[in-house]
Amino acid sequence: MRFEQIVNRVESRLFSLLPDEAREEQADELTLLRAEVANQQAELSRAAARRAEVAERLEKNAAAAALLPSQIESSVRRGKASQAMRQALELEGLRKQLEEDRAELPRLEQAVWSLGFRLRQLRRELSRLRAPGR
Repeated sequence: MRFEQIVNRVESRLFSLLPDEAREEQADELTLLRAEVANQQAELSRAAARRAEVAERLEKNAAAAALLPSQIESSVRRGKASQAMRQALELEGLRKQLEEDRAELPRLEQAVWSLGFRLRQLRRELSRLRAPGR
């Protein structure tokens, strides 16, 4: 028998000895903790989705920005100044978006890590408070 199982058995026996008021208090604490776990999970899902969105956009825009200089050069050579100007403006916009995404991605990665860490802590606390068999 693992140490954790022994501790859980002892806790469950102690829990059964608690007065009704203490049981209700623990049940309320479990309810609040479950709600917090659900909230953290939802927040983590949103942050992970945002991180994936930014990473995908970063990859797509980097590929597009890599192609545009040669396209601009080709437009200039063919005498299509207005097309070259539109492409140059597009390249400028892509570079700005790339810069923003490169700055945002590490923040999102840190947020995802932090939310995951907090969620793991909450789940450990929840399993600690839960009586075996529930």
